[in-house]
Amino acid sequence: MVKLPLMYDGVGCLAICGGYQLLGNYYMTSDGTPIKGLDVCEFYSEEKKNRMVGNVVVDTPDFGHLLGFENHSGRTFHQYEPLGKVIKGYGNNGEDGK
Repeated sequence: MVKLPLMYDGVGCLAICGGYQLLGNYYMTSDGTPIKGLDVCEFYSEEKKNRMVGNVVVDTPDFGHLLGFENHSGRTFHQYEPLGKVIKGYGNNGEDGK
């Protein structure tokens, strides 16, 4: 496992697209090829052929509604407590409202 001491000490990290997906356990390509992740976080991602594109609204207990835009073909699955509930859009995977 790759050690990232600052992240383990609670320092924030901004990871986008493939950089985010590779922080997990693995990334499964659309043809079924697994790519080993860094195991920094407990999640996995799967690439699908259709993209999830559009506005996203997340209802959070601490910050109210967060508005954004998403454009991704990867679906990420985890067991962490989410920041909020997706009320419009797809979220991490388009299935569980996270």
